Amino acid sequence: MKLRLALILMACGMVFNLNASPLKSGDWFQMQFAGEGIYKITPQWLQSMGLNPSRVHTDRLVLFGGGRGPLPEANNSVRPWGLVQYPLQFHGDQDGVFEANEYFLFYIPGSESLQQSPGTANLIKSPNPYEQSSYAFLNPDWEDARQVSVSPVLRMDTVQPGGPSPGPGPWPVTDRGDCLMAYEKELNNPIKSGREWLGESFEIKDDQSMIPIVY
Repeated sequence: MKLRLALILMACGMVFNLNASPLKSGDWFQMQFAGEGIYKITPQWLQSMGLNPSRVHTDRLVLFGGGRGPLPEANNSVRPWGLVQYPLQFHGDQDGVFEANEYFLFYIPGSESLQQSPGTANLIKSPNPYEQSSYAFLNPDWEDARQVSVSPVLRMDTVQPGGPSPGPGPWPVTDRGDCLMAYEKELNNPIKSGREWLGESFEIKDDQSMIPIVY
């Protein structure tokens, strides 16, 4: 009886997650990104992807992704319930039409995980053993966004063409930040199996050129 109840609860949870997914309806376009960084959406870029900019409603364009790093292996670890919405900053006017001189800016997290070491100020970087790219799903005119109280669109401050810089809002504005520089290539797998990878080999050459990655 307990096993049957557990299976029913699991099935209900699966149905709930499926119904709650933003991808359940509408037209979605999957995008691949080489790594972490700030990216720009322009009408010309969408056109190169085969998406007509006339289909875009600037108040309802949304971007969803899986967040940073791979999903945890432990079943009891905290993980997102499905995809998370990435906030965008729109540079343009408020007429809803995506015009040639307008664009969106947004941040894409990397495929590797970054965690703070417990009790210290150190950051631990763990490469993703399965994927080096990041992915996101774009909808040019999200149907759910028309019900703002149910599915709000996440926006940073909108910037008018030729207008002042964004002012105070839900995301603080700053001109300072911390920088993390890391170098960890995964080139060699000694046992040709598992998830343990090493960097450059010094067996033949006793020197290597290394360029760190800035986060």
